[in-house]
Amino acid sequence: VVLAVEELSKVDASAAIQVDVQNTLVGYPVAAYGTDDQKRRYLTRLAADTVGAYALPEPASGSDAFGLLTKAERVDGGWRLNGAKAWITNGAEAEIFVVFASENPGQGYKHITAFVVEK
Repeated sequence: VVLAVEELSKVDASAAIQVDVQNTLVGYPVAAYGTDDQKRRYLTRLAADTVGAYALPEPASGSDAFGLLTKAERVDGGWRLNGAKAWITNGAEAEIFVVFASENPGQGYKHITAFVVEK
């Protein structure tokens, strides 16, 4: 991936960033840390025809993950995410998002989790 991004950057930096985000910020976390169901549901799509997005930055904390305020709350059947994100890489084109939230905002990195969210 690194060589592909370097070569693409010589011609079109924006295309290189999309490839890099797709592979390192979206595909990698799903492949490395996702459940078997998430891997089956999302990796094939991400490799074929679906754009992924990385949603960490927030209006108040920028890309400081320890300062994120988006809250993750366990509810019947899953999770509810409440908060605001900003500067979502590939956000306008994406169908699948890796969204960062915390069960206890303001308590540091131990409570931060990444969620796979469909548009």
